[in-house]
Amino acid sequence: LHRGYRHLRHQGADHGAHGPQSGNQQQIRDQVHHRPGANAPDENLIPALGQHPLGTHHVGKADHDQRKGQRSHQPTRLGKIRAGQKLNFSVPTGNFGDILAGYLALRMGLPVGKLICASNANNVLTDFIRTGVYDRRRPFHKTVSPSMDILISSNLERLLYLMSGDSALVSSLMAQLQSEGHYQVPADLLEKIQATFCAYCCDDDGTKAAIRNVWNESAYLCDTHTAVGWSAAQAFGKAEGPTVVLSTASPYKFPAAVLSAIGKGCDGDEFAMMEALEDTTGVPMPENLRGLRERPVLHRDVVAPASMLDYVKAKQAEASWTV
Repeated sequence: LHRGYRHLRHQGADHGAHGPQSGNQQQIRDQVHHRPGANAPDENLIPALGQHPLGTHHVGKADHDQRKGQRSHQPTRLGKIRAGQKLNFSVPTGNFGDILAGYLALRMGLPVGKLICASNANNVLTDFIRTGVYDRRRPFHKTVSPSMDILISSNLERLLYLMSGDSALVSSLMAQLQSEGHYQVPADLLEKIQATFCAYCCDDDGTKAAIRNVWNESAYLCDTHTAVGWSAAQAFGKAEGPTVVLSTASPYKFPAAVLSAIGKGCDGDEFAMMEALEDTTGVPMPENLRGLRERPVLHRDVVAPASMLDYVKAKQAEASWTV
């Protein structure tokens, strides 16, 4: 929850510990990977990248092109978001953690419009928010956004309690999920949920299309999870004001999918793919990933589930093994 809240807290400057912020102090900027000549980002869809001081958030073109001798751009947009204005947040999520942090931030005073739950093909949360029925009895999909490949979202239980205040109800719903694989919330609770949350989903094709479109139109390189959030924000539209898209990972963690999305291919392992992605886009590879190839492999053992207990006991007996 704390990790998710750190993504959101920068927008609550006028409610934060540092007191009210002036208009100039609420500059809306984020270090977005751009190439010269690309269109500026849509001002109603603001990629929220990185962790910045309370009340600051950067939207513009990064300086990475300097290393190739190209002119860099850092436009700063002022006044696009008013102090206290409600913002929508599109959150790619599988276990409902980051988006629950957004709900907690709302309860603490952050001016939030809608919390947009963005799911991949494992769209159990999309169906739940739209219908009130949570049903894990469905195929499990291995997608290009693996951190969201979840059919039992454990943090949803917390939301149900926070919104209902009824521990007996939540306990019975969780028991039904365990025994029968599904449950349905009462109509009044669903109405409360839908007043704050909405939900959208996309499959791998939609994810890659989002990566490709954002790169071609704004020269911003996003990872597969951020792309799901972007797709949901696009589906949500602009009628209800500015939307912040939470960016949750580096595209270099998923180089094969990102390369494929922008129409490029690469033979070799994922280290070669990361290098190809950097050469193709000019977006710098994170330094902690750049040196990973030379580091020793620490874990090589593969253990079948049925043998895990015996494996742990055997390791405990080894003097060199520490937890």
